[in-house]
Amino acid sequence: MEAQVLIKTIVSNSQHREHLFSVNFLGYFIFKSIFLCYYWRVNNTNC
Repeated sequence: MEAQVLIKTIVSNSQHREHLFSVNFLGYFIFKSIFLCYYWRVNNTNC
């Protein structure tokens, strides 16, 4: 019984870690697009 709980905890932890990684990647992508958009707007009139 304890082993099952331990395995469930490990599985949920790894899934949570993957979720955090995807959130970080998405945040980085959004930040990069905003930065590129701002950089483009500085050099040109429209974004």
